[in-house]
Amino acid sequence: MEKTKINKAKRVLSLALCFVMLFGLMTPAAGASSDGLSLIGMLFGVTEAYAAENDVTTWTACGTCEWGIDPDGCLWIRPINGVSGTLANWGYSTPPWYSQRANVTSVIVKSGVSAATCLYMFANATECTSIDLSGLDISSVSVK
Repeated sequence: MEKTKINKAKRVLSLALCFVMLFGLMTPAAGASSDGLSLIGMLFGVTEAYAAENDVTTWTACGTCEWGIDPDGCLWIRPINGVSGTLANWGYSTPPWYSQRANVTSVIVKSGVSAATCLYMFANATECTSIDLSGLDISSVSVK
């Protein structure tokens, strides 16, 4: 009799946890609005970041990658071909987006971007509060 009560309690707890996890998946990411997002997009974590990348009006080549800044000040760096690319090696100079550093509030490096140098990559970007480098491959960077 006692074992039946324990099994029932486990089932109820499992069901409650499933509902909590499902609700968590359906809630848009913090700071993102669900305007224009489908339920499928919300379930798989698609947020306004994708739309912001599409809001970049000018892309500038840097090696086999390109960079641009969206209207919210996010610096996007991505492979030109959408799969893989290598940033130009600016050596001891500054990266090509350095002149725009005062406008950069965040950075997103898309998957497939490789760097030969990281020197001054985001130097003096004093308004930048968020950097996502999860797509950046630095295995070719050497320290001299």
